[in-house]
Amino acid sequence: MIKVYVLPNCQRCEELKMYMKKNNLVYKELNVEKNPKALAKITMEGIEQYPVIEIDGKLYSDDVSRLKKIVSVY
Repeated sequence: MIKVYVLPNCQRCEELKMYMKKNNLVYKELNVEKNPKALAKITMEGIEQYPVIEIDGKLYSDDVSRLKKIVSVY
């Protein structure tokens, strides 16, 4: 399953989530403001840009268009 780490009111996060819903991609949303463990994981990796996706334990943080390409082949 794809995990999507997001921030509230994040336009990039909303864009990725809408893409995933439109393409019937199953994912688990983790709001880092409400989930301290999720925030700690992202912070420990030194990632500062959202959204972040996790597939098979590997984290990806990039431009939304690149993230769309990554999830589309999953």
